[in-house]
Amino acid sequence: MRVLIIGAAPIGKKEKLSKIIKDIDYVICADGGFNNAKSLGIRPDLVMGDMDSIKGALPKKINFIKFPVEKDDTDMMLCVKKALEMGAEEIIIIGGTGGDRIDHTIANICILKFLDEINISHRLISDTQELLILGEGKSLKIKNLEGHTISVFPFGSDLCKVWYDGLYYKMSGDNIYINSPVGISNRVISRNSIVKILKGSALLIISK
Repeated sequence: MRVLIIGAAPIGKKEKLSKIIKDIDYVICADGGFNNAKSLGIRPDLVMGDMDSIKGALPKKINFIKFPVEKDDTDMMLCVKKALEMGAEEIIIIGGTGGDRIDHTIANICILKFLDEINISHRLISDTQELLILGEGKSLKIKNLEGHTISVFPFGSDLCKVWYDGLYYKMSGDNIYINSPVGISNRVISRNSIVKILKGSALLIISK
């Protein structure tokens, strides 16, 4: 089951998100993410949150679950937990990066870490970037993205040991340390490339 969760952050160019929206089984909006859903022409299956960011009233027959403003989980995390409760095997998040709230972006990256730890396929996507977390022993196959860049940062550990194939700057079990961002802006040069995390945990950012 593939679940799309839509947040309230700017989504950028809508036409670039059209491929992501296809083949989705269920759509959840995190509070003000409903505004983004409307702009994309999507009618969500469920809206969740404290409802403090939605412009206007929700249309009739839209399912929603309202939470108090004072709560432990973010609206996005509430949506993720609901998706998992429903049996989601893959979670795609849009409207979760950018804007003037970098704290929310970081919080959403922390959610990716949570999903990686429970082995749920995930992506945090904008019109220009894809973010995901790869834990130790995991790999990402990259197809038909020549010319795009990939940045790798340790996340949740002091270092990650990385192996690349098909990227311009080579690594064969080299360490990337959290205080030295040498994994930024590597270029894809092969139709079939791969990134493996041999040790630690890493945040991968694919820039299109």
